[in-house]
Amino acid sequence: MKTIKKLICIFLLLVIGVFLYSFNLGKNLPIIKEANLKDVKNIEMNINDAAFEGNDEGTVTVNKVYDSSLDTYEKLYHKSNLIAYITLQDRVQEKNTICSKVKVTKIIKGDKELLDHDIYIYEPFGYKNKETVNLYGVYLPIRKDQVYMVFLKEEKNQKYNFVSSLYGKYNLEEDDYFTLNGNQITTENMISNDMIDFKINEIEKN
Repeated sequence: MKTIKKLICIFLLLVIGVFLYSFNLGKNLPIIKEANLKDVKNIEMNINDAAFEGNDEGTVTVNKVYDSSLDTYEKLYHKSNLIAYITLQDRVQEKNTICSKVKVTKIIKGDKELLDHDIYIYEPFGYKNKETVNLYGVYLPIRKDQVYMVFLKEEKNQKYNFVSSLYGKYNLEEDDYFTLNGNQITTENMISNDMIDFKINEIEKN
């Protein structure tokens, strides 16, 4: 009986320890209410994992919510709850990723009542601190004053995720790809392009 009580006490102490660790970790996450990417001075990324999403072996945790098989319009269309044209309004940090407010300007598939309304989309990048941004793949942030076609799935909290970080958004004017040289990207590169060209880097790695 004493052994059982000891085991219960140890278990409770472990649970309390995990809770306190998670609480302190949550307190240390940055709260960025005005996410102005022009103020960013440092960009951290791991180009070795850049082209992976979904259940691929090299996928970072943040990108496991996406579907790596959605590489055609037909697949993207079938998987999406909402396909729409959007423009960026604002963005804030939510946990370790950015949650962007966008205005829906046209609906291809989904709830027609969302037209001319704002929705929220999680973008696969986030602030490490006020001057440092983490990129979780080849995805680059939605740019202001640009119109995008996006393929989205609705989450339980009524916010949206891209169905794919690789193929979930398209600049309607022209997608701008930044060809990475080594593993360096500047703030200007990040805010002036829509995606990192990882194909060149795959060739370099082989």
